[in-house]
Amino acid sequence: SIVSQFRALALRDARIQEIVRPYFEGYCNGLTILIEQGIQRGEFRQSLQAEDAALSLVAIMEGAILMAYSLNRPLKAVMNVCINTFLDGLEP
Repeated sequence: SIVSQFRALALRDARIQEIVRPYFEGYCNGLTILIEQGIQRGEFRQSLQAEDAALSLVAIMEGAILMAYSLNRPLKAVMNVCINTFLDGLEP
């Protein structure tokens, strides 16, 4: 797919990296804020590093997209398994 080709280019082309960097930074920053709020409300364990968790979650979701398309599996099913497994590890 075009998305897969674009992602592959981003691994080796600095110009593409400059294009996708703000996307991933914004993605991670937004999730970091949400996770920090969850920590404050007691929804996630207090020892959780919000920025690390956000980075991990983005990597999991991006990997889930790649896996779903590569293995010809429903994206929603793959994403649910990945996200639920991740969230189980954050509980207090």
